[in-house]
Amino acid sequence: LFPYTTLFRSAHSEKGVESLELEMTHKNGSEVPMEITLTRWENQEGRFFTVMARDISERRFFTRTLLENEHRLFQFLEIVPVGIFLMDAAGRPYYANQEAEKILGQGIRPGTSPGDFCADYHLMEAEGEGVYPSEKLPLLRALKGEKSSVEDLEVGGPGGKAPLQMWGAPVYDGKGGVKFAVAALVNIAERQAAKKAVLESEEKFRAVTETAIDGVVLCDAGGSIKYFNPSAERIFGYASAEVMGKPFTTLLPERLHKLYREGLTPGNASPADGQPRLELGGQRKDGSEFPMEITFSTWKTKGGLF
Repeated sequence: LFPYTTLFRSAHSEKGVESLELEMTHKNGSEVPMEITLTRWENQEGRFFTVMARDISERRFFTRTLLENEHRLFQFLEIVPVGIFLMDAAGRPYYANQEAEKILGQGIRPGTSPGDFCADYHLMEAEGEGVYPSEKLPLLRALKGEKSSVEDLEVGGPGGKAPLQMWGAPVYDGKGGVKFAVAALVNIAERQAAKKAVLESEEKFRAVTETAIDGVVLCDAGGSIKYFNPSAERIFGYASAEVMGKPFTTLLPERLHKLYREGLTPGNASPADGQPRLELGGQRKDGSEFPMEITFSTWKTKGGLF
């Protein structure tokens, strides 16, 4: 449990989160190398953590086989859709595949030293004007035997700046010394645009529901409450935090629980059923009942049915 404890503690610090590589178990029982990143975010309901897991099997394969057959590996690296950049143990640029050259706008610069690498390759701080700090760059940290990744990186070029994610890892020789530093590069412009769109969509949803007169309750396919707007708090007498994760039946008298479970779940109620709107008895936190009208709507996302 030590790596997990370290990861969660780092999420509470002001320095951000370091990625952690772990062996995780697939449903079929096989072990898969994963990179785990934990991010912290807060809203009016409290503090939350998002755990992102990334399969790094291919990255492990690249570094493991590099010493076995460089020539064959380099041929393979030319066709992968990820930028791969290598430095030798002295910090000299050694190899860049086609995708890395495309991302960086240039290939190998033999005369570049580690201290000048960020300036020579136009690597900048995201949303800033300064050259990216050499001590933070995963490729250069790999020369010291460190594994790391960053997303606060941009590369400048004739067409403007492009946001990058970079992973760095050392490749060891047979004696345990660093033979190469390898970095994987990905242009994350599309990912950031998608993330921005999701955040804007969530903001619009909250802007509407937070000010709605009607109570709005969001449940997953299993009927667990995932969102409870201020009007719902006023109607039912519960604070949002009190009902998060609890079944929707918490808001109904016990005599209606079976009826709800057998046919009136969000997944079964829709305009196509002819039952988009129902009149049922509601139950407040204090146990008192009141007549209420429920309107169901459903939608699907990558996260499931809501």
